[in-house]
Amino acid sequence: MQADSNTAHASLVESAGRWPALLGAALAALVGIATAWGFSVDDALISARVAHHLAQGQGYRFNAAGPSVDCVTPLGWAFLLAPVAATSPWQAMTWASVGGGVLWVLTAAALGRACAKLCSGWRGISIGLTLATCLPLGAWAVSGMETGMMMALGAGALGRGSWGAACAGVAAALRPELLPWAVTLAFGSALARRDSLWQRALALGLAVVPAVAVAVIRNVSFGNPAPLAIFAKPSDFEHGLRYGLGALLLSGPPYLLVAYGAWRGLARRHWAIAVAAGVHLMVLIGIGGDWMPFWRLAMPIFPGVLVVGAALAAHSRAPAHAARLLAVLACAGLLHGARGRETRAVRSDRARMLADVAPLLAGSSRVATVDVGWVGAAGRQHVVDLAGVTDAEVAHLAGGHTSKRLPEDFLERRQVDALVLLLAADTPPGASPRFARQVEARVMRLRGAEQFVPVGRVGLNAHQDYLVLRRQQTPDITP
Repeated sequence: MQADSNTAHASLVESAGRWPALLGAALAALVGIATAWGFSVDDALISARVAHHLAQGQGYRFNAAGPSVDCVTPLGWAFLLAPVAATSPWQAMTWASVGGGVLWVLTAAALGRACAKLCSGWRGISIGLTLATCLPLGAWAVSGMETGMMMALGAGALGRGSWGAACAGVAAALRPELLPWAVTLAFGSALARRDSLWQRALALGLAVVPAVAVAVIRNVSFGNPAPLAIFAKPSDFEHGLRYGLGALLLSGPPYLLVAYGAWRGLARRHWAIAVAAGVHLMVLIGIGGDWMPFWRLAMPIFPGVLVVGAALAAHSRAPAHAARLLAVLACAGLLHGARGRETRAVRSDRARMLADVAPLLAGSSRVATVDVGWVGAAGRQHVVDLAGVTDAEVAHLAGGHTSKRLPEDFLERRQVDALVLLLAADTPPGASPRFARQVEARVMRLRGAEQFVPVGRVGLNAHQDYLVLRRQQTPDITP
């Protein structure tokens, strides 16, 4: 009886001791979000525009009068946004940013509690400092993309048993590049727990079946089991290598894993988490990463990196862990110093750009551009996607998403009457236009391009503008 009482008391004390860790981690994540608030990317407005059309009863499509198109890689994300997208794509993106931030704070609280079981004292505080200072985590949580939800699923996948495997499977269903990570983590965790053969098979099934189901739905709905983005943005190993090394060396949290002797004391399940993270990094290199800043595709594995980092901290000498923490903070200082201001300015810059471009596009009906996200949020015009992210025909053309080889009659066949093209940096007003990307230069060589004349510029930043061109009306020469 006395032993039971002592056990209960110890459990109560341990539980009470974890509350500060839970609250501290939540506060740290809130600080991280506050230092990144205002960040977004144009792709967030693609999903938001689809959600807006769903909310308006116009179906799953990027253009209201266009075809249904697989332009949102996490299939189902636009449906989640639809209830808050009735007014505009911008409204949907804003709510997605708030929701992602709230979800990340709750996720960080759970991670703080988990890490408190592994290390305490200043080592535990170091995990909170990582949460508070890591710009990629804070930025992607409030980006308006699905990434905040993916980070929460990445944390859920660290759970024990079927719950963890199911979270990993859902994450892989939404982001197909996560499937190798999900399989490695779910099956590796089952092995680490020494589960029965049946339990291992169940974990494997939970990790794989959701992704297979989504591939089947895609094939039935869009005629292809793979997301359209795979064809619009073909992989590039060199870019993938830079992407993977950037995530590893510049983001910050991976330095928590730089240890030697401490790995020998690590539990088997932490080894499974670490191996799965390594597998995902190799996948990102293989698929070529993506064009967005701050290594978005790596964010779902960062909760696991924090947990393994906490476990290593518990088995490390103080000087060794202090050196790792200094490396994390150095990366944070570098990113905040070099990119912090512009990161927080993205949303306000886009709002200004939308206001500036609206009068330049007034009266147009079909606008062609590479950056369909923000241009699509500027009005109800039909947006012709020069990159192919929202256009199946263009997606399958030769070239990368900024170098598509458009057919000679593209402008005429698509009845384009306005262009929004990104100029090369520091192109002075009045000078012959030099374009930032190959596909934009090619557009101006297509048949009918000579009919387009500049009507104004929209500033992207202090050094770069978009050039807006409109098709000249054919003069009426009837006597």
